[in-house]
Amino acid sequence: MLPSTKTATFAIFRADPTIDAAELNRLKAAIDGKADKAGTPTARPLVKRSELKRLTGLSVVSIDRYARMGFLVRVHLGGSSRATGFTPESVDAFLAGRATANANGTTATGTEG
Repeated sequence: MLPSTKTATFAIFRADPTIDAAELNRLKAAIDGKADKAGTPTARPLVKRSELKRLTGLSVVSIDRYARMGFLVRVHLGGSSRATGFTPESVDAFLAGRATANANGTTATGTEG
């Protein structure tokens, strides 16, 4: 990004009264490419259904069933009627729940483990 673009973008953020000082610093660090050094966590990418299938060994039908039951959070992006993936946080919680269930001698799915 050109330095002039960075300056202009930061000026726009400074002019916005809804952005407080902490958020302004976070945005400046992101614009300067220092988001990781500033301690701001980087966004994790969505987990695609095919990746979740590989991680769990579940069928896509079972994955969709768990999503309908609310165990996995689907993310839809505007302009698309199809889900683009699952939130990493919901996948982490789902995998942790499966590990706990398997450690107790049960399976989370009843048919697939």
